[in-house]
Amino acid sequence: MKQRPAALYLFLLWFCTAPVQAQHIIYGPENNIKNSEILTEIVGEKNGVIYIRKVQTDIFRSDGEYIERFDAATLNNIGSIPVLLNDAWVEHRDKKLSPMLENVFFFRNRLVMFLSAYDKSTKTNVAYAGLFNDFDQQYALIEIDNIPEVNSFRSGDFRFGTTSDYNKIVVWQNIPGGRNDQALYGVKLYDSLFNRILSRGFLLPQKSYDVQVTDMLADAEGNIAMLVSIARPKKEIRGGELPVRYHLITYQPALNEVKQQPIDLAGKNISDVRILINQNDHILCTGFYSNPGNSGVAGSFYGTYHFNGLPEVPLSYYGFSNDIMEQFLKEKSITRGDGLPGFSIDRIFLKSDGGLYTVSEQYFVQEVCNRDARGILSCNYYYYYNSIIVNAIDAQGRFQWTRLIPKYQSSVNDNGWFSSYAISNINDTLRVIFNENPKNFAESDPEKYKTMYKANKSVVALVTMDPAGNMQKKSLFSNKEEHLTMRPRFYSYDNNGNLIMPAYGQGGRFRLLKILF
Repeated sequence: MKQRPAALYLFLLWFCTAPVQAQHIIYGPENNIKNSEILTEIVGEKNGVIYIRKVQTDIFRSDGEYIERFDAATLNNIGSIPVLLNDAWVEHRDKKLSPMLENVFFFRNRLVMFLSAYDKSTKTNVAYAGLFNDFDQQYALIEIDNIPEVNSFRSGDFRFGTTSDYNKIVVWQNIPGGRNDQALYGVKLYDSLFNRILSRGFLLPQKSYDVQVTDMLADAEGNIAMLVSIARPKKEIRGGELPVRYHLITYQPALNEVKQQPIDLAGKNISDVRILINQNDHILCTGFYSNPGNSGVAGSFYGTYHFNGLPEVPLSYYGFSNDIMEQFLKEKSITRGDGLPGFSIDRIFLKSDGGLYTVSEQYFVQEVCNRDARGILSCNYYYYYNSIIVNAIDAQGRFQWTRLIPKYQSSVNDNGWFSSYAISNINDTLRVIFNENPKNFAESDPEKYKTMYKANKSVVALVTMDPAGNMQKKSLFSNKEEHLTMRPRFYSYDNNGNLIMPAYGQGGRFRLLKILF
């Protein structure tokens, strides 16, 4: 790797030696968790209470799903809610069916859960909504959708969400078809009382077997945006090209019209793409691209669309600078057009000016297998969560800056449980939190950074990035001294945007932490 430019070195020197400032952290009391229990999702906060999903597993029966509640001020556990018990069943045409939990979230400040169940006697996949009152008691279970004439292997599936204004429930259907059938989808809208106000089905121009749906969104009026990948015929794939093409599909129920726009950059391969609905109810599209013949990320792109399918801000792209590329690649690799390996978009934050931040992290897994003297094969899996890249783009599609947060984490056979990062965006200022090797706080050159191998001996780092891209790094606390190990990948926000996450101790105990900004 060649010598970095002096300006970049000075910037990194300032970044690594910024002064430490006090940060307020609330530590909750210890909670016991059994070996058969796993925290799976922080649902969010409602009326001063934090809700966390927990699954209870048993090899002899199906999982039980619960929600643990914690006081948002003290982080004390205040009780559990059973969501889907092991022996639960739903009824469909006088048949008792075993349901599967699909989703749980807040709607109009109340919990709502969504189940699906397959009725083999009628070959129907059925969707249900479980409604809760203000006291978190389930008072109704209603059938809200079904997909008839399917089988257990190709039963179709449902997705559940809300419109962009959070005032309507959206249920999307993926309806299975034959190899030569057109891809068929359905959408239903429900008001706050769960009255059905819209039911539509629509066909895509492509065949069912060729289409994979990545994102599905709905605006306040119920117009639909879908990001899909479409398999290309083998005879059309030239050397170095990807086997799929990405398209934006829009459907306006009032007009019953399906529109399609290819997400394409001339001379580039789209390697990752995401869509959002922005503050103007337009469809925002962003992602990464690679150069032909290489799957590594070479830069980023951006554009916006109307729901009639027409572009508002045409797609434009920006290649990563050599200063960024040099952190990962040798000069020879950069010259031949190689990209950064292992990057895909993790998070997108809308900015107050109508632009956005995209956040990505280098991640890869290495499998190492060996045979012992008896010929028995054993394999170990090494998980690597490395540096973070942040892009800032304005509302007109102009790329403002790209910043790198240097970070190196490695672990074995644990799925990177204590690796990766948590991130918050408050007033366009990003806060990134991760477990760091304590030796790196005294190191000015990221090329000399040590890898974080032992999370229980790490220090929790906070990197603050302002709207201009200026960064400061400081230590929050030592996991070793606190006898905790923070799990940054498992996080959410309170109603003020402060970060909430668990930290684990010995004997299956955990504590909730709230980091206030």
